[in-house]
Amino acid sequence: MVGFPYTMNRLSGAIISFLKWSERYTRTDMLYLASSAFWGNLGTISVTLFSLALYLVFANVLSKETFGTYQYLLSLGALLGAFTITGMNAAVSRAVARGFDGSLREAIRFQLAWLWIPIAAALLGSAYYALQGNIPLALGLALVGIGTPLINTFNTYSAFLVGKQDFKRVFLYNFAINVPFYVVLITSAFLTENPILLIGINVGIQVLGYFVAYRATLRTYTPSTATELGTRTYGTHLSVMGVPSTIALHLDAVLAFHFLGPVGVALFAFATAIPERIGGLFKFLPSAALPRFAHRSPEEVRGTIVRRLFLLLPILLIAAALYALVAPFLFALLFPAYLDAIPYSQWYSLILITVLTQILVAALSAHQRVRQLYAFNIASPVFQVVLQLIGVVLYGLWGLVAGRLLGALLSFFLALLLVLNRPKGDVR
Repeated sequence: MVGFPYTMNRLSGAIISFLKWSERYTRTDMLYLASSAFWGNLGTISVTLFSLALYLVFANVLSKETFGTYQYLLSLGALLGAFTITGMNAAVSRAVARGFDGSLREAIRFQLAWLWIPIAAALLGSAYYALQGNIPLALGLALVGIGTPLINTFNTYSAFLVGKQDFKRVFLYNFAINVPFYVVLITSAFLTENPILLIGINVGIQVLGYFVAYRATLRTYTPSTATELGTRTYGTHLSVMGVPSTIALHLDAVLAFHFLGPVGVALFAFATAIPERIGGLFKFLPSAALPRFAHRSPEEVRGTIVRRLFLLLPILLIAAALYALVAPFLFALLFPAYLDAIPYSQWYSLILITVLTQILVAALSAHQRVRQLYAFNIASPVFQVVLQLIGVVLYGLWGLVAGRLLGALLSFFLALLLVLNRPKGDVR
């Protein structure tokens, strides 16, 4: 027993020495990256396993029509969530990283004050469906329209923790939310095929969970009242410019529902499920990079970011290729009712390149390059919407997948161009 701690200390010392040695080649704080990667990936892996279990149950218990309707309503909720002040998360992370802890409470109050916009839009949409005689969709839209804005608001606690670089607590709080969420939702799928009831359970548990996590963050850190001038303005800028991006991100399910029906939505959801979760394994990178970018000059970032992206690119492509190889076996094992989705899913794995784009956007956000962010968040969704709309009309589900991939590629090159171009002046 005495030798075990000694062996572990030697092993940890060797790992630290290796990470320090690798910094001469990567020119990156590898200890910080490894720490954030550990907690970020631990959280992502746990969520991936939970969500795959949920998809496994949904694939074998729910009909395609029920699941397609459920996914359609979730996408409508996400579209309505675009009209919340979601940009406050990046603004809060930046402000907290610079020592302004009071930004958390300020951001929550500000977001709550503007929740009437998405909720009013949801109720109008719900009234439309009710007048059309589609009461299930009317009720479902009302539920996601009220729940999603509250989820987006209280989720700002995680932005505060990211700014504090407390990635361990981000994982612990998210895990505490996800365990009851997935357990209850999976259990509910065995008890009901009513998509409206499933939607109500989904949003209800999340609202409660994120509110509790927000209150726990306040108790743990007792943030000061110090706020940074311009944080609300910057968060509003990010929110407004993020509306087109969020619409484009979730429009695919809406297009699939209207052009291909609920079964088309279900096929697209399963085609994209695993590639999106593989991409989630790398999403800690933009969150971890933003506080570091905020402490460096734009010139320093421009001088190193291309090299770092090209170090990451082969890893993303290898991950996509490996998934494409094993996808037929995974679907046969996990989702036998959705074997038709395999070829779509194999090609969709190339969506992993969006991780590079997110890192570039984090660099723009860290230095409040508002004009460039507006340019990206308007042009990128235009690429996505136009290509996906043309694709689904002309080629159905294949066109939807191709439009998403081509839009992602164009967005990457646009973000890279905006980061590398030296700004002539920004609106602050």
